[in-house]
Amino acid sequence: MLLEILIGVAVVGYLFARRLAGEPLKARRLVVLPAVITVWGGYQLAHVHGGVHAVDLAVIVVAVVVSLVLGLVRGTTIRVYVRDGHLWQRYTFVTIAVWLVSVAIRLGTDWAGHLAGASTTVLASSLVLTLGVSFLGEAAVVGMRGLRLGAPFAPQDARRSARASRLSP
Repeated sequence: MLLEILIGVAVVGYLFARRLAGEPLKARRLVVLPAVITVWGGYQLAHVHGGVHAVDLAVIVVAVVVSLVLGLVRGTTIRVYVRDGHLWQRYTFVTIAVWLVSVAIRLGTDWAGHLAGASTTVLASSLVLTLGVSFLGEAAVVGMRGLRLGAPFAPQDARRSARASRLSP
């Protein structure tokens, strides 16, 4: 379980660093990574030793809905813009604030779930699922905002092209 948490922290840290600096908005990356994280989280939850009971399921449903809503809200705080002829995205300080609020709400949801009798193993196992759902909510809003701008999503080599154009005389 500790390894999975460390992997999750590494993935989130990597995404934060890239998105704070600004990165090309690629349609495939917008959808694939959140979907993989969500499926991985669902897989982990489905294989919890001892199974998932009714109170566990109720707490998970609440956590998933809250995570989706927070992801949607977070998506509205991300700067989506056109650069080099295609879409880019960048996290803002408000985005970071929404992330911090999301973490606090997740801790509160887990605490309330624990008080209601939910299994701590199930609560811990649902973390990756709710993270993935949160990223899917964010991606939905960012993708829609990008489509409204009318510019194309970035090609796969967009970051390298942008870096090369800055370095050339």
